[in-house]
Amino acid sequence: MLVTLNKWGNSEAIRIPKILAESLGIHNGDKVEMTIENDALVIKKPELKGRALIANLLKDFDANDPRLAEGVEDWDMIGEEEWKYGESQ
Repeated sequence: MLVTLNKWGNSEAIRIPKILAESLGIHNGDKVEMTIENDALVIKKPELKGRALIANLLKDFDANDPRLAEGVEDWDMIGEEEWKYGESQ
């Protein structure tokens, strides 16, 4: 795909065609990582770390989803564990 380099302030800019942005899963306002590898400009989504990773993992979590409680009443102890709360080990 051939695109044109344009002036943007003191920088050069390219537009990422919608089809390429969608295939990467990036949207307006997202941060991307740019590197040069073997004379090629590589644009990719950054690796999420720390709070950003946790936020991404939990973005669709619904604590009020009734499916989370399904089967909870059927939980039984499997082994012979004995829990002694408040006692030093």
